[in-house]
Amino acid sequence: MQTTRQQILDFVREHGEGSVRDLGAHLHLTPTGVRQHLAILQREGLLDSHELRGHVGRPALAAPHIPALQGLSAEERVQATCAVMREQDVVASWERDGDAGFLLVSTTCPFRDVAAGHPAVCAMDAALIGRLTGLRAEQRSTLAAGAACCAYRLTPEPMPTGGRPA
Repeated sequence: MQTTRQQILDFVREHGEGSVRDLGAHLHLTPTGVRQHLAILQREGLLDSHELRGHVGRPALAAPHIPALQGLSAEERVQATCAVMREQDVVASWERDGDAGFLLVSTTCPFRDVAAGHPAVCAMDAALIGRLTGLRAEQRSTLAAGAACCAYRLTPEPMPTGGRPA
């Protein structure tokens, strides 16, 4: 058995249970990394886990940040969005792209393996980025598809549906 998964089992035996946050702190792993190991242990029938939170996934991360972004310039919102992504252990940066546009780039993805089989996961990132920046977020490349990075072109253009990003 892989060492990290054995450490998870040992932790649970010692403490009776543990949250993803507790396991992550103990093992120096991101929450996504812990969840991937838990999924394997559960699939192998070695551990039973359950979700305690009401919201999962990146779009739910936008709501707490929206009030602080009100009144900021587009550039400041893009910069703040990269900061939010870095809080989630994503390496993110941005640069200007044309007069009114930006290019946001992330070179890591906690959902890479899942996104390879489920492209909707990538749409979730675009929705988060669009909601935080208030800009149209068009995904140009993905790590899940084999690119060197996930890249999003951000423009003040209206969304195709005429509404704001989800």
